[in-house]
Amino acid sequence: MRLLLPLLPPSSCYRTRNPQNASLDTSQSAHPIAKLSPRGRSTFAQRKHVITCGFGDELLDYITAGPKLRKWYGEGERMPTDGGDPRDDLQPESSSQGDEDTSRTAILVTDADNPTAEQVVLQLILARQEVKVMVKDVSTAITAYGSYIAPIQGNTGNGQALQSALRGVKAVVCTGHLGDLLRAAEQQSVEHLIVVSSAGSSAGGFSLDTFMDAEASAQRSRSREEAVSSCRVPHTLVQVGRIRDVPGGQQAIAISQDEDVAAGEVCREDLARVLVECLQHPPKKALVFQVQNRPQSDSSEDLASQMSRLQEAVAV
Repeated sequence: MRLLLPLLPPSSCYRTRNPQNASLDTSQSAHPIAKLSPRGRSTFAQRKHVITCGFGDELLDYITAGPKLRKWYGEGERMPTDGGDPRDDLQPESSSQGDEDTSRTAILVTDADNPTAEQVVLQLILARQEVKVMVKDVSTAITAYGSYIAPIQGNTGNGQALQSALRGVKAVVCTGHLGDLLRAAEQQSVEHLIVVSSAGSSAGGFSLDTFMDAEASAQRSRSREEAVSSCRVPHTLVQVGRIRDVPGGQQAIAISQDEDVAAGEVCREDLARVLVECLQHPPKKALVFQVQNRPQSDSSEDLASQMSRLQEAVAV
C-alpha cells in the first residue's frame, strides 16, 4: 500500500499566505547570520567588507601593497628607535609613574615652538630619539611633527605642566626661558641639562629683531648663567654670539673654552647639531664652552672629536 504525501509549497509561500507569521519567518530565515556563532559573525563581517570595497579601494590596496603591509610600514605609527622592534610600539604604555621614573629614555625640549628649539626637535627626530616637547599649541605641534613627538601644552613657568613633562625624561634642552626648570629638574633627578646662553656676548649689539624675539631675549638674560652654574643637575652651558638664519653645513663648527675670546656668529641649524651632540657627552658636573662658525679648512676637526677632546680636558 502506498501513501501519497502532498507536495508542500516552499516556505516563502507560507510567508505570503500567513501575514501574521511574516515577522517571525523574517527573523528566523531571512537573516541567517543570527544563527552563526560569534566567530562566524566576525568572518561574515570581514567578507562583507571585502565585497563592499569598491574598485578604487582595491586599486589603492594594490598600489600600497595592501592594508597589512601599510601597517607594517608604519602608517600612523611612531618610527622605532635603532635596534628596536616595530612591534614594540604596539605594546600598551604603562601609566605607572614608578615605571617612568625607572626608565628614563626621553629628551625634553622646552619652548619647542621657538626657532632654535624647532631645529633641535628636527635634529632629535633625525637621530631617532624619543622626544617630548613643551609647546603653546599641541595641535600645531602634532601637525608639524606627527607621532614623532609627545607634546605637552605649557611652558617652564607652569609648574604642573613642567612636572608632567619631566616624567621619564633623562635630559632637557632649554633654548628659551628657564622659569622653574632648574628646581623641577633637581626634584625629578634629571641626568643632564643643556642650556643656550648669549648673556656675555656683544656680537651684533642690540637690534629690534633680538628685542622682539622672546627666545633671544631669554638667552641674553644676565642672571641666566649664574642660575645654571648654581644648579645641582649635571649641565652643559653653550655660549653663543649672534644666531644666523642661513643654511647649515656651509662652514665648520668650532668650539672652545677661551673666555677671553667672545663667541662669534653661528648658524641656527649648526647650533642645533651642537646641542644634540652634547647629549652624547654628559659631564659629571658642569661643562661650559663657546661655539661659532669658521671657514672650512682641511684641518677642521669634526664636531664629535671636538666634544670628546673638550670633555677629556674638563675631566683632567
